Amino acid sequence: MQEIISRYTIYLKSRSLAESTLEAYLHNINKFLMFCKENLNREEINLTDLTSEVIREYMVNLYNEKLTSRTIARNVSALRSFFKYLYIYENVNVNPMRKIKAPKYAKKLPVFFTPEEIFSLCDLPDLASPTGIRDKAILELFYSSGLRISELVHLKIQDIDFTGLKVSVLGKGNKRRVIPVTFIAMEFIEKYSKLRGNTNNVAAISDRHQSVGNAFIRSDSVPAISDRHPSVGNAFIRSDSVPAISDRHINVTDFFFLNNKSKPFTRMSLYFLIKKYINQIALRKGYSPHTLRHTFASHLVNNGANLLAIKEMLGHSSLSTTEIYTHLTPERIRTEFLNGHPRAGKKYKKE
Repeated sequence: MQEIISRYTIYLKSRSLAESTLEAYLHNINKFLMFCKENLNREEINLTDLTSEVIREYMVNLYNEKLTSRTIARNVSALRSFFKYLYIYENVNVNPMRKIKAPKYAKKLPVFFTPEEIFSLCDLPDLASPTGIRDKAILELFYSSGLRISELVHLKIQDIDFTGLKVSVLGKGNKRRVIPVTFIAMEFIEKYSKLRGNTNNVAAISDRHQSVGNAFIRSDSVPAISDRHPSVGNAFIRSDSVPAISDRHINVTDFFFLNNKSKPFTRMSLYFLIKKYINQIALRKGYSPHTLRHTFASHLVNNGANLLAIKEMLGHSSLSTTEIYTHLTPERIRTEFLNGHPRAGKKYKKE
């Protein structure tokens, strides 16, 4: 079975899944196989042991663990992927997951910061220190462009277009996309770049990306970028046609954001760095570094940005994923009502 898991791991990597997704799939599969060993009282199990009955018993066990429907659904998704692989590549004649249904769960509306909260968050780093300049650049870029934390970690020097106010990132599915950057974010990116010893590279990088950037974004459709957030309007960013920038001869200094030991951040080390700042301003539970990505999208939607443009900037493969950000706050609903209803502002007068 271990050899099969090894081949399955190679298969998952070939699909260019996010590192966190790959780890979650393997964790869930290994948890299932451990259950099978204990349930069947065997040290080793065969593919023929993995029946729909065993899977159902495993599902009951997950419910007994008091896991949420969302967590159980993720386990089902991992098992579906695994058994689909077995059916196609390992000569398994029957796919037992065809009879298994995932539990339904309500989609949670994303939590997000108010403009006042996000501005307070971005103002927390101590600009008198080099690490404060770096942290300010990280927070501003995170909110400015709605990156995933893994995309921040893997951002390289050559991915930044200093003059064009854009960054190129490699997202899920190994797809590269280009995203606008606010003036204030780029200001601190440049300051940090000089502090980390890249003053000679800035001009070269900008020149190198000038022609590339024009191929990515139709400049005639991108409105001006405000001081605090890009007003993307109907900007159309082509992500599916963006050629990957070569990663040849990459070393640690190619990664733009470095930790205090001048080494690239890991995903978790950057997560906890950002979480440290969030904890200082969070007024309720549920805030995490990913909240900045939710905030980026929510603020754009609330200010009338085109949903297709937001989808491209977030790197979503489906518009339905982006539509979760079309939620409205009670204040916005009231404002829209007052502005749109012909009689909303009129008082009844008795004759």
